[in-house]
Amino acid sequence: MIKFLLPLTVFVQTSLFASTINEVTIKGHNFPNEEAFSRRLKADYDIIQKRWNFLDDKTIQVDAYHINKADTPMPAEFNFEGEHKTHFLNKDNIKYINYGVPLTFIAYGALFWDWGKVNGFNFRDEGWFTKNTYAGGTDKLAHMYSHYLINRASYSLYRNSGLSHEDALKHSFILATSVGVLIEIGDGISHYGFAVNDLIADMAGVGLGHLLNKNAYLDELIGFQMWWWSDDTATGKHKKGDRLKDPIDDYNNQKYIFNFRMAAVPLLRDFVGTRYINLDVGYYSRGFKDNSKPEIQTERTLYTGVSLNLSQLLRDLFPKSDFAYGVATASRYYQVPYTAYEIEGWVDRD
Repeated sequence: MIKFLLPLTVFVQTSLFASTINEVTIKGHNFPNEEAFSRRLKADYDIIQKRWNFLDDKTIQVDAYHINKADTPMPAEFNFEGEHKTHFLNKDNIKYINYGVPLTFIAYGALFWDWGKVNGFNFRDEGWFTKNTYAGGTDKLAHMYSHYLINRASYSLYRNSGLSHEDALKHSFILATSVGVLIEIGDGISHYGFAVNDLIADMAGVGLGHLLNKNAYLDELIGFQMWWWSDDTATGKHKKGDRLKDPIDDYNNQKYIFNFRMAAVPLLRDFVGTRYINLDVGYYSRGFKDNSKPEIQTERTLYTGVSLNLSQLLRDLFPKSDFAYGVATASRYYQVPYTAYEIEGWVDRD
């Protein structure tokens, strides 16, 4: 990875940048939430968010870097020009999120994870990332990722439902934590067993989601993605017989990736060669759940690489398209196949 970065750094430092980079403070009036304000700003201006300040119920302030190609100042204040839409998940109906999400997991656990199929309450030490574990450690990253996703998605739902920034942070943290505890209790009454390892991984995901919900700049800089592409390497079977194909624990076809987005660094954002590139650190395992195929070799891989910042690309190409914005948002959490390249890796095969 270092061999790759050194020439890239020299090339970028010796490039000529046509833009000026200014630190700006901008106020938004009557925007429903910071996401709507951010989208309005980025549709017409090239900015990197640094810090959100919620001055009152109707005023949001953001400190940002402005990459200014025209060398003209941007307005210091914006007013929301759209309509404040009302929908079912409003401030009075957040109970449907608070109770609906856990109930959904209960139903899923009963269908796919054999909850309630054993007598008594079981505990289990699943280990972490060693070769003698259930899934080579990929399951721990899956726990982290799923609770990260629950935290981030529920925060967005709460903000769109009319909750304040602080209330949305609190409720999303409680919800994601509650789901993690509930899943482990459910596992305790199944053949899986209650695993403290899983609960720690859950809380790591909740913590990362909470941090990025709260910190505008880290949300620009850091990403956490899942890669999944199904093929015939996974059996789709649980230990007590066949079940419907379960993509959530199809670990043989998953990767989990932490991104560091070059677009969050002002000088690198201003250079097209780095604007659309992420630096990746990823992990995956193969062969651990192929219990019906003992001849398959198990493998654990930790790697560094690069990937396409598809979210930034789509938002640059189609800044005012709702569809492109939706796909760009989804790509922050899912790494599309064939958009990444592994440069260096540590591989352990058994």
